Formats: sequence, structure tokens, C-alpha cells
Amino acid sequence: MGLFSRKKKEATPAPTPKRADPTPPPRQAGAPTDLRSEGCPYCGVVLKKVPAGQTKCPSCKQKIVLRVDPRDNTYRTMTEVQAYEVDMAMDTFGTPDYPKYVARVEEKRAKLREKFGSEPKFSDIAWGIMNEDILRFSARRNFDSVRNTYTAMMRLTAIEGKTVVALDMALRAYYMLCCGPYDENSTKADPATAWDASYKRPAGELTEWLEKYAKADGKTVEEAARAFEPAAAKMREGMKMPVSWADIWPDCL
Repeated sequence: MGLFSRKKKEATPAPTPKRADPTPPPRQAGAPTDLRSEGCPYCGVVLKKVPAGQTKCPSCKQKIVLRVDPRDNTYRTMTEVQAYEVDMAMDTFGTPDYPKYVARVEEKRAKLREKFGSEPKFSDIAWGIMNEDILRFSARRNFDSVRNTYTAMMRLTAIEGKTVVALDMALRAYYMLCCGPYDENSTKADPATAWDASYKRPAGELTEWLEKYAKADGKTVEEAARAFEPAAAKMREGMKMPVSWADIWPDCL
């Protein structure tokens, strides 16, 4: 199994929802240690009070989030990328796959450090791992896992402000959704003959993200969808996808 593929499959892919991040109750046995800080995790400016939920720094305007890190059972203020790292760890934490995940992270970290001569950012490590997963899942025609990975890549690039790339990842995730729930465990000899028009559906919760990223790129959703057609054609050829992008988006976006 790859990253982001252990969770129960859903009818529609969706970015990780915002969390309320309430102030934790008084510490009890097994409860996380509250290590929230008054300092902004980006610029270090001292805030008026310890954040009780997601907020923005009044100085650098960056989004401050809170997470319980299962690796040391602490409750902390974090940057969005730090929170993303925690979420990736939580995907397998406490399962037999977690040591494999840690090993992959450290292996990728070492390779990037050797290649560039400096300590790599976690976002670069995560991107490298997810690119490997895309290749592996695509070779198996595991549409659900490819979709989940593209959704995770969309979230990471959005956090980094790379909205053009985030738009591309969102379109790829949506295309995979409309091609159906095929994976390497399917008993269908030829999934292309089993595609059902019911798989062609509106983008649902992805709509907001598509509109946001298209606008940032100076496009409408329709213009972005049309511009995506050449890339979608390559996806279809590579994974033998059962329906073309041109047959999906005019009716759904």
C-alpha cells in the first residue's frame, strides 16, 4: 500500500477538511502534552495569546494550525507544511506500515541531501515519495490510489502557494474519480468495457478548489478544463482509462 491509500475509499475525493482544533482538556493519563506556543511558527512574532484554533499571524499573515502529533503525543502550533507532515505520519501511525513509511522518508531525505548538498525540505521529500507512488499505482491501474495521491499533491502544492500546479493536480484527481473505482484487485478482465456513465459526476467538493486555482491562473474552470485535455489524453493512453476527459468535463464542470 502507498501513502494516503489506507483510508476507506469515498464516493468523492476531497481535500483534508479544516479542523476545529479546540483547546485540549486538562491533561489526563495518555492525553497529549500541550506545547502550543505564543510565537508564530513562521516569523516568530509573539501573538497576543496562545492560539485555541486555526488562525493567521497578524504580522506575516501566514496560516497557523494546530495538531496533535502522534509521534510524541504533543499538541502544538505548526506551519501548514509541518501539519502536512503530521497528517502523513498519522496515515499509517500505529500500523505495521508505519516503519516502512519512516524508512521511505529517511531514504528520500538522504538521496535529496546527497543530490543537492543541503538538508531538504519535508515538502520536497513528500513530493518525491508521492511521485513514486503515482508511477507505481499507474502501472497497476489502481485508479483510486492514483486519485488519492493526486489529491494529496494538490493539497501540498496549494500550501506552498503553487496554485497552477495545484489546479493540475485537482483536475487529475477529478478525472480519475470519473473513471471509476478500478484497482489491481479488480476481477474485471477489461475494466474499460465495464465503465458506467454514473461515474461521470459533478466535481462536488473539488469544485471550490478548481474554481479557486483556475482563478489564480487567470482562467475560468471551463478554460482550465479545456487546457487540460492534452495532459488528460496522455493519462488515458498510459493507464488505459475507460473514458476520455473530453467526454466528461463539458457535462460536469
